[in-house]
Order: sequence, then C-alpha cells, then structure tokens
Amino acid sequence: HPLREFTLLDRLQSSPIFDSPEVVAHYCRRLVRSEQRTCQCLALSKSYRLVHQKTVAVGTLTDILLHPANIFSLLINHNAYGFILAQNHPLGPKEPDQQDRELTLRLVECSKLLQIPFYDHVILSPEGYYSLREQTDLWE
Repeated sequence: HPLREFTLLDRLQSSPIFDSPEVVAHYCRRLVRSEQRTCQCLALSKSYRLVHQKTVAVGTLTDILLHPANIFSLLINHNAYGFILAQNHPLGPKEPDQQDRELTLRLVECSKLLQIPFYDHVILSPEGYYSLREQTDLWE
C-alpha cells in the first residue's frame, strides 16, 4: 500500500542514526530502570536507522534466556539490514557476564551465516554502558 511505504519512509528519516554505543545507550536508557533483565533488538536499515524495535526477552534479576531464532525471524520479517542488541543489568555491573558473552558469540556466528550484520551488544546498568563490540574480541 502506497501510504504504508510513505509512513515507513517518514519514520526512517526522523529516526536517529545508531552508529555508536552512546546513541544506543541514550535511546535505550529506560532499560536501566527495569527490575528484570530485558533485551531489546534494534532492527536497522543499511544507513543505521531504526526499522523496528522489539523486546525479545525478559528474564529475572540476574539471568535472561534468548534464542537466536527469535532475533533473526524478527529481522527477516521486518526486512532489516542489520541489528544491535540492548540489554540491561539492573543490579550492575555494566560488564558482561559469561551468559552475555556466549549469547553474543552465537549471534556473531549466526549473523555471518545469514549475512545480517550484528553491529553491537550494548549493556546498560546504573553504572553506565558497555559495548561488547568495542571492548571484546568476539567479532574477530
């Protein structure tokens, strides 16, 4: 429908450009107030603009369970070019735990296989934010 395409184009043009973890942290800052671990997927266009945003998992205070299929089906259904994960650590610290690292590594492998770029996994906490892309070697 032509009106749907016009609305999508208008939304894309007014969306922030998610080209740094600082932008992601600012945009997703509401996650810090959540009492449970929550993970959001930011589905992006080729120009790093938001196509769709969805909470893909809600866990407990200290754990979260997320399967890569949940993320990639969302990305394919919304014709996203790439994606960023934003996740909170309600109690801190902002550094990733082993579960976060394992999830990120699985998503890096799947993104290569499906040729859908995984730009970053940003963890937000009351202490600040942590970019796994910038501060780990999981993408190498």
